[in-house]
Amino acid sequence: KAPEEYDVKRGKWSFAHLPVIPPHFDLQPIEKAEARLKVLTRLIKRKDVTRLINACDAGREGELIFRYIAQHAKARQPVARLWLQSMTPASIRDAFAVLRSDEDMQPLADAGADVFHCSQRRFWEPEFPEDGGGSDLNFAGWAKKLTGVPTITVGSVGLSGEFVASYAGEASQPASIDDLLRRLEAEEFDLVAVGRALLQDPNWAVKIHQGRNDELMNFERTAMASLS
Repeated sequence: KAPEEYDVKRGKWSFAHLPVIPPHFDLQPIEKAEARLKVLTRLIKRKDVTRLINACDAGREGELIFRYIAQHAKARQPVARLWLQSMTPASIRDAFAVLRSDEDMQPLADAGADVFHCSQRRFWEPEFPEDGGGSDLNFAGWAKKLTGVPTITVGSVGLSGEFVASYAGEASQPASIDDLLRRLEAEEFDLVAVGRALLQDPNWAVKIHQGRNDELMNFERTAMASLS
């Protein structure tokens, strides 16, 4: 919650009253995600739900997000942790066979999140184009704006085609990163992760840095199959 929602000196704010340390930190749903949060809360409160499984991303961010949701829903069920390193069917089945205990994951939750890795298919696409406000902020941009936490953007960096289509055999051509640099200089996000362009060509970053754009390579699906 925002500081003004707490009763401080009868609602009067001044530098003389600072610092303000609330007795506890309540959670306030993000307006644009509130409907989805209500759906999760209803599911958690069902009488036939006797256990919760945290299947969020494997890391501090995923651990913290799950616990925030459970805290907001006032969940009382025991919790197990699904720890995934891969999204293949076999890996998911293996992870369900060895669920981790909530106690084992508590230190990771206590560590919190100091950076958000915000993955989307195309980094240049607005995350909320339907809001009518004309904002072109992407996923990482909104995450940083709403939380103040540093963010990493990722999604078809340096390529014309997106990730899912590559599984269907669609090739991607090299694409300009001018828009990426504009957003980075505007501090919309703090870091950039590069995936398929580097899988295809380990020297991609060097070529970009040296302006050797004519040497950039098309991404082919076979690049993923060649990983070891």
